[in-house]
Amino acid sequence: MSGVNDVQVIGGEIGNIDPGDGIHFNNQYGRSTNIVIDGLYMHDLNRTRDTSAHNDGIQTGDVDGLTIRNSIFTNSGTQGVFLNPYNGGVTSNVLVENNFLGSAQLGYNILNVRAVSNVVVRNNSFAGGDFYIGPEAVNVDVYNNILASSSSSDCSTLANNADAFSNNLSTSSC
Repeated sequence: MSGVNDVQVIGGEIGNIDPGDGIHFNNQYGRSTNIVIDGLYMHDLNRTRDTSAHNDGIQTGDVDGLTIRNSIFTNSGTQGVFLNPYNGGVTSNVLVENNFLGSAQLGYNILNVRAVSNVVVRNNSFAGGDFYIGPEAVNVDVYNNILASSSSSDCSTLANNADAFSNNLSTSSC
């Protein structure tokens, strides 16, 4: 998707793609705005045909106003949700809430928050995949999540790089 506005993906399933991204917001035709993904089941984004492929569940090259809620992401090829603009794009105003985020095949991050601004991550369950916030992210708030697979080091990085970090449940100390 590129240069789209006011798009809603309500329910549905994206899976068994080999290789390729599930949903990719690139900036070829301009910024995408006001996107809602609600109740999506995304799974099994494979890399068996091309082991060098970089395939994410959702990748945000250029999007302003993205809501991802009530969805399941599991067995992504590279990363589940990759919030990171590129080629002059901007990613901002993102809400990730009430989702289950499972593992990525290569062991990368199931949620990777990079050079983005104004992100809220709340009420999600992370199981079998790391959640990462880079130091370049601005205004990222993380509340009420279950971080079942975060090591002490991973959890400390989240807490240090988030602007607000509270009421998250982890198996190790943050």
